[in-house]
Amino acid sequence: MKTISAFCAAMCLAFAAHPSDSESTGGKGTPGGSGPRARAKWHPGHYMLVANQHDQSMFDSIFASEEFQGVQARYYWSELEPEKDAYDFSKIESDLAYLEKRGKRLFVQLMYRGSIRDGAYPVPSYILKDPEYHGGVEMYKGDKPGCLPRLWDPAVNERICELVRRLGARFDAEPYFEGVNFPESAVSIDRSTARGFSNKAHAEGVKSILSAARTAFPETVVIQYVNWMSGDAMKDLVDFLYRNGLGMGGPDIRPDEVQREGEKRVASYFYYEAYAGKMPLAAAAQTPEFSYHGNRQKKGQAGPFTPEQIYAMGMATLNLNYFFWMQVGGPPAYICSFDDIIAFVKSRKGSVHSAIPKNLVRGFEGEGRRDEDR
Repeated sequence: MKTISAFCAAMCLAFAAHPSDSESTGGKGTPGGSGPRARAKWHPGHYMLVANQHDQSMFDSIFASEEFQGVQARYYWSELEPEKDAYDFSKIESDLAYLEKRGKRLFVQLMYRGSIRDGAYPVPSYILKDPEYHGGVEMYKGDKPGCLPRLWDPAVNERICELVRRLGARFDAEPYFEGVNFPESAVSIDRSTARGFSNKAHAEGVKSILSAARTAFPETVVIQYVNWMSGDAMKDLVDFLYRNGLGMGGPDIRPDEVQREGEKRVASYFYYEAYAGKMPLAAAAQTPEFSYHGNRQKKGQAGPFTPEQIYAMGMATLNLNYFFWMQVGGPPAYICSFDDIIAFVKSRKGSVHSAIPKNLVRGFEGEGRRDEDR
């Protein structure tokens, strides 16, 4: 059986930029002027985050707000490829058209992992049933049902890469298709029993998918969520992102100032500071950040956090280009409503770190990218 390393080498991108003719833009969509030109679409700013079971009417609340660039929406692999090689991108197409008519952009979060609800898996059924994929997934530890596909299995990995290639062929040229991001790097499975798992193989599987994405989306921002990884794997992955014109993001914004004693700081936060201005940086403020009754309290962690605390962390420490704000319902379950978030972002005039990152400037060559990244 070929290894993921060999597979990654075979599929790895040739980093030849296909620059867009459009002007680079700042945080509010204004032309970038005479400064450096981005080789990709570049519309940093604030985006509403919605779950996969969303209704387009949710988007309406940001249409009157010039401070919001658009929407980040989640789409599961199982929805996009309900049967092997039978792709259905109609939901993305519909959401994109709905937003584009109103001058807003779409950032796609491609969910190949996640919760299992009412027997529905985030992966297509053929991954679970066809013998060549050996069951295809590993179940999450703990009480919450969910699964991670075996990214380290070349057969499973190739199916995700093919989905990415199909998405790129359809959406890379769409001007209002701003970006695509992949779910968190943390491994929530029993590593001791997972079929064929090793930390190195998992990391190589993640990089293989990212290589396919960079090739498939030469004019689109591509971001990998990075939060926790073992050993030197995180350092290596972040370096890979930088050298290959990709970006880093994360599923949580946890303000340092209100962390409880003994609570671990998200491991990837160090790299935001180190790579500020060098590659696209993004992070999401999700339901637990705002909830009075979420997982954060069950784990004895600080929260909920106010929009002011989240924004301060994102700007001063994480140096974010993209903020993804969860569409929350408001009190009594949450500390604020999404209308409150809109008002807060408006009070800050939609400001983010909007300068084009070094690795998105036309002509960037990866500063001596290592052979294994080519």
